[in-house]
Amino acid sequence: MPLNSKPESLILGLGTNSEWQPIASSNGEAWILKPRRIGQRDTDFGSLSFPDSKKHFIATRPGVFWMTPKWVKDPSSLENSKRGEDLGYVLVQREDNSCVLLLPIPTSTQRGRLFLRNGICAGLRSDPNTPPESPQPAFLIAHGTDPISLLASVIRITREILPSFKLREEKTVPNFVDTLGWCTWDAFYKEVDQEGVLNGVRKLKKGQHCPAFVIIDDGWQKVSQSDKLINTEADIDSFPDSLEGVIKQLKSEYGISFVGVWHALQGYWSGVAPEGEIGLRYATETVEGAPEAFEGWHKQFSSESRTHITAQDINRFYHAFYRELSESGVDLVKVDNQAQLEIFTDREDLAENKTCAAYQSAIQTAATQEMGGNLLHCMGQSTEIYCRLSEGNLARNSDDFYPQKPDTAQVDHIVQNAFNAPFTSQFCLPDWDMFQTYHPRAEFHAIARVISGGPLYISDKPDQTKHAMLDRLVLGQNRILRFSQPALPLARQFFNDPRRSKEPLVLINSHQAGFGAVAFFNCHPHETLDGKFKIEELTGFNAPQYAVLNHQDQSICYYSPREYIHCQLAPTNATLFSIAPVFYGQACLGISGKLNGIAALLAVEEFGRGSVRYTLSASAPVSFASTKKIRKVLLNGLELGRDKIHETVSGYTICIPEFPNHSCTLDVQTEISGT
Repeated sequence: MPLNSKPESLILGLGTNSEWQPIASSNGEAWILKPRRIGQRDTDFGSLSFPDSKKHFIATRPGVFWMTPKWVKDPSSLENSKRGEDLGYVLVQREDNSCVLLLPIPTSTQRGRLFLRNGICAGLRSDPNTPPESPQPAFLIAHGTDPISLLASVIRITREILPSFKLREEKTVPNFVDTLGWCTWDAFYKEVDQEGVLNGVRKLKKGQHCPAFVIIDDGWQKVSQSDKLINTEADIDSFPDSLEGVIKQLKSEYGISFVGVWHALQGYWSGVAPEGEIGLRYATETVEGAPEAFEGWHKQFSSESRTHITAQDINRFYHAFYRELSESGVDLVKVDNQAQLEIFTDREDLAENKTCAAYQSAIQTAATQEMGGNLLHCMGQSTEIYCRLSEGNLARNSDDFYPQKPDTAQVDHIVQNAFNAPFTSQFCLPDWDMFQTYHPRAEFHAIARVISGGPLYISDKPDQTKHAMLDRLVLGQNRILRFSQPALPLARQFFNDPRRSKEPLVLINSHQAGFGAVAFFNCHPHETLDGKFKIEELTGFNAPQYAVLNHQDQSICYYSPREYIHCQLAPTNATLFSIAPVFYGQACLGISGKLNGIAALLAVEEFGRGSVRYTLSASAPVSFASTKKIRKVLLNGLELGRDKIHETVSGYTICIPEFPNHSCTLDVQTEISGT
């Protein structure tokens, strides 16, 4: 579709006292807006409208912390935003099926705002003493044909404008994400203690799935009655041997490689206690008044008073805090409550943008220096945080997994993750959260974690783990085979809420070297749905033929890129397909018996005359679909005996020794005519 638009034909309401500047874009047309500020703190530009709009996709933020997708024809039907609930971005599908993206961006002293007030409105929030005579970038607008490509393109443009963040592929992924983890949250909630942590790991190890990383979640700290952090030590009543003592046991007795701890960005949910050790050592600010966004919430959110360390002192605090944690054996930190910093600074004399930048710089540089960058961002899905991820490269992608909530909540969790990923995955690796192996929808969640490309960790209560589930996800005790790319929804489904659609949600993972996977999710509570997908919808998949493994029934079929793969799913169910290119009548489907087995494929090289070399990230029995006999197999250059090549209904299993942490090469020679 040819594009030749002007911004004023795409959006109405942002033209006063401002000028759109065109920017080069690889996926459509793009412009940047530098509006002039009116007023001291907040500038209100009023209502926006999008001519020829058909449907709006709005990244709302109800309750401050998480972006939640909403699909509406009329945005005025949505509830008005409260303080702290600014929108992430807006994508509009036009009548000609092209789409328009409007993204607010932050600078060091101000940020563009999108919010709901009888429709979509725009504004600026500036720090005190920001000069009005120097307009700064506040919004990007873009016009294209593919919403997912448009998001990626605009965020890359933003990267060129703002020096405050880096793209996901520019940063190192924390190394613990390729291992199985266990988090204490759903196992104990705030009742976590020393014996519970040790017993939980003991039971997992007994079942032959000892995690490589453990996160001690909320409940380990010494806090006041008003939910404020008193000091940086573990609560002695819950951890009598100290944090250091427990970590020593976890590592020496159970072989845990990484131990992490949780904390809120501001210290605890309501910050730090001014009269405590931290409050006396560092300069603080206090904001009074219960936030409107948390009306009716638990007191940890609806507190009348919030105290935070000042922007000037926060770097000193975090470097000292993380150094202390590191000396106690802590290897990673999960930092919660991040987006609430806006509410902590909701006072006319406080600099919200400067404080946000200072806090993000502090936790990221301290985690890099003291813990090798092992930092998990959480509860921080705002553009002002994403646009400051210069070193952080792992962030929670959705609200929590809620094990006690009904099926509708389990579906909401998947939908939120799926449609947040096109945006969030540009900045960092999305984490789809922990889950429990014995949950009624464990398979639904397991398939989601596999396709996600993110970490895989559980929150099982001691002695309840379904180890048969972990057997399908884990190699050895704790090695995770993880896709190299984040999962994405299909562009053709982007403007349809899958909970109201007549087809399953399709998530794709292009992985690498022409190998990938597709997952289908029936997001309806009562209807059985039929789904379909073409391999050509995966990026870069252009081999003449592919073998496809259906993990629902273990069947293997062959498809050209343009043929439809079909499936049928019962309500609130999911299935996964592994996809591999065919060479000389055979295709490598990865490690046998694993939902994520094909993620082990790193590279493939064709040598001619029936010979193909596969490089895998781990050594273990490997499955092949094959319509021809395998003549010879070399493992790391040495020929395997025929007794290691087992024929199956659809091909072969090559039985090689299991070494979860060692890569290997397989040279497979297939019989072809004339040889």
